[in-house]
Amino acid sequence: MKKVKLGNTYKDSISGFIGVATARATYLYGCVRILITPIALKKDGDFLPDCWFDEAQLVAVRQSKKINKKKNTGQPAGPGRSTPPSRDPI
Repeated sequence: MKKVKLGNTYKDSISGFIGVATARATYLYGCVRILITPIALKKDGDFLPDCWFDEAQLVAVRQSKKINKKKNTGQPAGPGRSTPPSRDPI
C-alpha cells in the first residue's frame, strides 16, 4: 500500500469524492485516515464539506507541483545593486 502524500489530489474509490489530501490521522490500533478537501463547489457556489477516508481506499489522481524554494543567501530581500550609489557633491 502506498502512503498518501499531503498536497496531492486523490479520489475515493468507493464514493468517487475527489479532493486534495490536507491531513492525516493515525489511530491507536493502526487505522490511518486522510482528510480530503474537495476542489469542486456545490451548484449554488457554496463549499462542500471536508471528508475523512481510509488511506487504503484512496487512488491518486495527480501530484502537486513542486514549489522551488530560494536559498537563503543572508542578504536582505529586494533588488540588488551592482555598483554603489555615487556620492557627487553638488
